[in-house]
Amino acid sequence: MAEGVKVRKKPWDAVKMDSLRNYLQKEYPGQKVKCSIMVSDDVLNGLETYMRNNNISMVSFNTHKRNLFTQLFSPSITRKALSRLIKPVFVFRSE
Repeated sequence: MAEGVKVRKKPWDAVKMDSLRNYLQKEYPGQKVKCSIMVSDDVLNGLETYMRNNNISMVSFNTHKRNLFTQLFSPSITRKALSRLIKPVFVFRSE
């Protein structure tokens, strides 16, 4: 089953998740697709809870280039997840 999860909720998130769901259903017609929006003050705790409650076996992240100042003072969620999650993590690099 393919699952898309968004942890922080913004006004356009529901529209984006609907688009993701439609895309996945079109590209992978034989697979079950589930897209969820989960609201949590702590992204990693929220993700861990979601993974535990939904028996998720692997997680993937899409990363983007960050400037030096941001790298020094605000560690990425992906980097934190790599050191904290006990499940396999697959990282995509966007341009």
